[in-house]
Amino acid sequence: MSDHSVKRLKNQLDLVEKQTDELIGILKEKKQVQTKGVQLISYFSYSVNIMYDGGEHLLLGNFTIQNLGSEDITNPYICIKLPENGLFQLNGKIVNPEHKNKAQVDGWERFTEEGESQDYWLRPIKHQRITPEENLVFSNFQIKWQPEASYQAAVLAYVYSDQTPKGIPALNSINISGQLKGGSS
Repeated sequence: MSDHSVKRLKNQLDLVEKQTDELIGILKEKKQVQTKGVQLISYFSYSVNIMYDGGEHLLLGNFTIQNLGSEDITNPYICIKLPENGLFQLNGKIVNPEHKNKAQVDGWERFTEEGESQDYWLRPIKHQRITPEENLVFSNFQIKWQPEASYQAAVLAYVYSDQTPKGIPALNSINISGQLKGGSS
């Protein structure tokens, strides 16, 4: 993938982030009563680059957790669920516990076995707390796939913490589908 394509994806992602921030501002204004306690939202923002010549497709994204409440969120972690078909690979600032670099401030530690499933359980390396009105972002992750047949997938995410042990689903999911010329559904 060329530097120009990556730059274009990042520009598109910046635009989506700006639009998302505007929508969150509107949601905050519409919130009628501020209640005490935990109020968090999470969402994906992303841009997709499709290679029509049969090359590898790329999704560049961010997953944002925003604390809208009046209390700290402690020990946050996320689960990103990819389809079980193995066609999609998640990459990003992800480290395994035995390879954890203490200096990697914005990295995320995967705390499940790599071969276990397509569920990525991740916790931030340096951030164990999200204060009110603060965001925590799993930034610039990539989902790559190179289809040999028609495909469809949903990428889901959930946020967990000491305050939300049962998890809270993201506001949106990533839905990907495509049909190759001459391919079957």
